[in-house]
Amino acid sequence: MRFVRVRPTALAVGSSLLFLVTTASSAPKADPAAAARKAECVASLDKAQASRAGRKLTNARSSYVTCSHEQCPDMIREDCTKGLREVDEALPSITLAASIDGHDATDAKVSLDGTPIDG
Repeated sequence: MRFVRVRPTALAVGSSLLFLVTTASSAPKADPAAAARKAECVASLDKAQASRAGRKLTNARSSYVTCSHEQCPDMIREDCTKGLREVDEALPSITLAASIDGHDATDAKVSLDGTPIDG
């Protein structure tokens, strides 16, 4: 994209006016990598909000973490950080204990819906 700037100064040449027109070749150019990062941040925020609305809080949390990184624009990062705090508060937590004959079992394995949970 080229920008053209017309300066308000005019030079009198004979009986007509000559306007100086310059092109802004030194104008900042869009950084494709920055645009891609911003698009990724926006997509991550959208995914987080959709997951949260669907009560898929673990998925929402993961997406909020992604868009909370400092590579994301401030406004998106602020929304993601706030959403992350809210999801963390809403996520249920439980404490499990396993025992065998009244003694703590330290090698118990836990799974939820067939997915192993590391603790």
